[in-house]
Amino acid sequence: MDEVGVDKLVHVGLFAILVVLWNRSFLISAAKIKKQLIVIAGTALAYGIAMEFVQKYFISNRSFDGWDILADAAGTIGGYFLALQSYKKINPCRNRGRNQN
Repeated sequence: MDEVGVDKLVHVGLFAILVVLWNRSFLISAAKIKKQLIVIAGTALAYGIAMEFVQKYFISNRSFDGWDILADAAGTIGGYFLALQSYKKINPCRNRGRNQN
């Protein structure tokens, strides 16, 4: 695999990890999980897009790459589904109200 392909895989992986970990830090009720995930995924994608424009206009020797935005979007979507699946398995609200002793 060439260097460009590896770069895109890194983008996908990093944005998937970003969405999953960011979501884990804000675990809330099951009723709000999808809305929370959409907000986090949207924010992560906006960050990725913004960084491409920062590279284009503010950092020398760096350029805008639309393929990086697509890789960021793929990672964000993957992270969304991974976080949703892990939330269904963990469900932090399942023992609320029960005696834990």
